[in-house]
Amino acid sequence: MYVALDAGHGIDTYPPDKGVPTMPEFEFNSRVVELAKPMIEGLGHKVLLTQPLNGTDVPLHQRTSKANREGVDILLSFHADANTNTNARGHWAFYWHTSTQGKRLADIWSNALSETTGTRHRGNQPSRRGHWSNFHMVRETNMPAVLMEHGFMTNPQDLKLLKSESFRHLCAEAAALAVHRYAGYDITLTDLRKGSNGKKREDRFMKPTSDALYKDFKERLERAEKRGIINKKWVEQYKDGTLEQSDAIALTMLILSQEPTSQVYDAHKEAWEKAENKGVMNGERPNHPLTRSEFATVANRLGLFDD
Repeated sequence: MYVALDAGHGIDTYPPDKGVPTMPEFEFNSRVVELAKPMIEGLGHKVLLTQPLNGTDVPLHQRTSKANREGVDILLSFHADANTNTNARGHWAFYWHTSTQGKRLADIWSNALSETTGTRHRGNQPSRRGHWSNFHMVRETNMPAVLMEHGFMTNPQDLKLLKSESFRHLCAEAAALAVHRYAGYDITLTDLRKGSNGKKREDRFMKPTSDALYKDFKERLERAEKRGIINKKWVEQYKDGTLEQSDAIALTMLILSQEPTSQVYDAHKEAWEKAENKGVMNGERPNHPLTRSEFATVANRLGLFDD
């Protein structure tokens, strides 16, 4: 799986506001991404960084455009929270409100972070326009994306954790677990620390038992990719055996809605053959919609415009 890791903010964002006097937020975000990247790669996934670590802040639109252009499968945006209420503490994640896979990813991550750190989960939140949760990183991405708040810099107890190298390592482990579990693996924290990939949930993946069926579906995906209907990553996932059945069903519905079958149904065969033999139809695309220009051509062949 191709994973984008987004370290929120940069060295030029505190001061003025992204951080507290004893910890700029970018410092935490960049360090966790730095720790998480080799863990995720060690599990067999490809990683894209949306911006350099510990550098100046790259504009949000450039970071989402980079992820979209690269065709990553998921995006994780790493953050630490702040609030005027210093009693507020714990972790939560935000996902775009229409993204069911974004919600799934958020839930997997929050469970993983609770597992590794034991910190309080505040409950994940849908992000939407017209609300304070209208976050660019989950709104403008084409893939499931989550913005993850690991704790509150404005809470003394959380801040102590956020500044701790051991806590940052636990946060990185949670990110690695979340990515791998989202990809369809049963993996424990012990597995991760021992260097084991865990066990792949094979029943979730699209693997036809017939060579003919495998080839037919592959060709349909390849044709759809060439026509720009689907992204090339789906073809690659199918070829390497990591295309989930739920995604295969969704892709099939999408392709069928864009690519009518060439089969002429029994109820129409006789009429279709007559139209083809008379030269009214050319025998192509029997189930495609008839455009106004094509109707004019058919009418002309029937002599409807002749005096």
